[in-house]
Amino acid sequence: MARTRTAQRRFDPKTDGDLTSVIVLAVADAKDVSPHAITDPTLFDCIDVESVSRLVEDGPTGAAGTESVRFDYDDSLIEVRADGLVGVFEPVGDAR
Repeated sequence: MARTRTAQRRFDPKTDGDLTSVIVLAVADAKDVSPHAITDPTLFDCIDVESVSRLVEDGPTGAAGTESVRFDYDDSLIEVRADGLVGVFEPVGDAR
């Protein structure tokens, strides 16, 4: 399925609090809705947020520094990279 990035945010574990908030904000940006509208499913139903947070807290370790975790959320694909970049990808065209 073809997808395009529709939103992205950067998470810094030293200043941003928790990763969950940054992911919800990125999804809200992609869907052009209030973050309060992002309720179902919850992120905790889709991914082990603590494990993904550790990936970012530990930082990039590979040569390219692009280790990442991808998971489906509703009809979106969420990518969280070890460098803190959170991307939201949506289906393109008739792929929905």
